[in-house]
Amino acid sequence: MPEWFGGSKLNSELLIPKESHWIHQWKRVQRYHRRSEKLRKKSERYGLTDFDQDDLISFFMHAFHLQDWIACSHQGIKGPLDELFQKFEMGCCRDIANGFKHKELSKPSIDADFNWYRKYDYFETKSSPIKYYLAFQDSVDKEIKKYEIFDLIHNVYIFWEEFISKNLIKEVSHNDY
Repeated sequence: MPEWFGGSKLNSELLIPKESHWIHQWKRVQRYHRRSEKLRKKSERYGLTDFDQDDLISFFMHAFHLQDWIACSHQGIKGPLDELFQKFEMGCCRDIANGFKHKELSKPSIDADFNWYRKYDYFETKSSPIKYYLAFQDSVDKEIKKYEIFDLIHNVYIFWEEFISKNLIKEVSHNDY
């Protein structure tokens, strides 16, 4: 039996039902989340390389685009997806994905001028003194909100897990999830 990895124009619904196409993107998100967890552990001892940071950016891109895959597989789920992306962290995910794709954001969810930076903590004695952060200015209260990058990745992942569990879990076998 053929194994489908993505795409859409070559009658992919003959291989697997269209309603299941999103599962492949969800698996990519899961793989990048596992990579980010390994990088979290690495960052506790060493600084991250450019390649490591590329994997973190890729997590946000795949996590953001999961909504497109789900929306294409399920026409009636737009409302819950829109509601999910009203969460501050999911708006940050969108801005990171689009910011690294386009450089300039004309319609940001949170902050077109977000910053990804590393900081050296001179007082850190138990792990690596290098920490990675994201800073966003909230468009509503104009407050600067900072996230340790691995915490934001974890929050985005948990929001997706909850969304899938609530809205789509009946389609994912235990082996897929």
